[in-house]
Amino acid sequence: MRPTLCEKIDKALGGKFAKLKRLVLATLLQEGRPLTMKELAEKTGKGYSYIVTVVSELVNAGILKKEEDPEDRRRVLVWFSDNIVIEDVKKCLVKILEQFERERKKEEEKVALPPEVRKMYEEVINYVMNNVAGVELSFEVYSETGERVRKSVPLTISEIKLLFEKIFEIPKLRERILRELKIGEKASAEAQAAQASQAQ
Repeated sequence: MRPTLCEKIDKALGGKFAKLKRLVLATLLQEGRPLTMKELAEKTGKGYSYIVTVVSELVNAGILKKEEDPEDRRRVLVWFSDNIVIEDVKKCLVKILEQFERERKKEEEKVALPPEVRKMYEEVINYVMNNVAGVELSFEVYSETGERVRKSVPLTISEIKLLFEKIFEIPKLRERILRELKIGEKASAEAQAAQASQAQ
């Protein structure tokens, strides 16, 4: 007996990265169009390498397919397999879509920074999402033999957002980040331009 679509999706969504698999499918349904890997990473707030892994698993399970973008052959688009009816997928994922929407709203309400600081925070997050392939926290620890060993912990985009949220609450760290990314200079230049425009 052939499994139903819902059974097929349930099986595909199991195992490692189950939550991210659900998030990828929910994002595609919310957008209603094929997305690139980069767009999926940006819209889900997850690391690019994780998205590549999850999409590959869903492709192997027959849920998704990858195809060349007809407008730009360098890009690969991700969408549902040809034999899958989108409305049927939505019926199978109703609860997941509701949860996705709740989490999205919760994420939007999470950062409560002063307006001028929030603008810079959002610029930093946009910079990270558009330009950074991955971020790791690195530590140097002493092993049992007394040697210094470097340990690294890769961060997802959601974790990076939380990290920067805390950094932005500390003025000295905030200034250093803005200075390194040259975002503070950009914001200052925009403010000066706006003042000059108003003066005219």
